[in-house]
Amino acid sequence: MPNPTRTCCMEEITLEPHLPPIIIGGGSLKIEMKHRCSYQPLANDPSLLNHKYVVRGEDYSFIRRVVVIREGEQIVCCSYDNLPDGCEVHIWLQKLKAVPASDIDYEPLTAIPQLRLKGTTANPRTNSELEIKSDEEFGNRAPTHKQHRPHNYFHRGYGGRHFRIGKWEIVDANGAVVTDGLNNFRESGDDGYRIALGFDHVQP
Repeated sequence: MPNPTRTCCMEEITLEPHLPPIIIGGGSLKIEMKHRCSYQPLANDPSLLNHKYVVRGEDYSFIRRVVVIREGEQIVCCSYDNLPDGCEVHIWLQKLKAVPASDIDYEPLTAIPQLRLKGTTANPRTNSELEIKSDEEFGNRAPTHKQHRPHNYFHRGYGGRHFRIGKWEIVDANGAVVTDGLNNFRESGDDGYRIALGFDHVQP
C-alpha cells in the first residue's frame, strides 16, 4: 500500500463521485450521511465515550481519505490520503467558557476526544460499517434535501453553550498519529474545521 500523503491547496480537491458519504462540521456540530445510523449504547467504555452509532452500507470500509477544510484568516483545504488499515479519526469539541470574556473565549481542549470514527472492514461489500463513538447522544434533524447525503444528525451539545471542532487527528490501529514523514496528521487552534471521510472504491 502507498505511504500516507498530505496535499493542501486553496482550490477545489476533486472527490470521486461516490465520495464522501459522510461530512462532519458546520454550526456547533452536524453530521450529514448517505445512510441512516443505528444507536448502540455502551457502558463503561474505556474511551469514556458511551454512545455508539453504526452506519451500514456498501460505501464503507477502512477510512482511506480524510479531507479537511480549515477555517481561519484563510480557508485551506487539505486531503490526507492512503491512510493505513484500521485508522481512526478523533475529533475534539471545544466549548465556549461558561462566562466568556469574548465570543471566541473557549475552554481548553480536553485530554480525550469527544468523537471517534472508524471503518471496521477492508472490504466495502463485506459487513461494511462505520463506527462513531460520541460523548453525547445525537439528535436527528429534518432531511438535508441533498441527494447524496440526505440524513442529518447533530450532537446534542452542552446545555446550550456554543462549541466548535477545536482539534482533530488521524491515528493508526496502534493509536499513533499518522504522518507522511514531515507532517503529523492533526490540527488545532483554528477557527473551525469541516471534515469529510472517504473509503475504498466500491467495485461493481
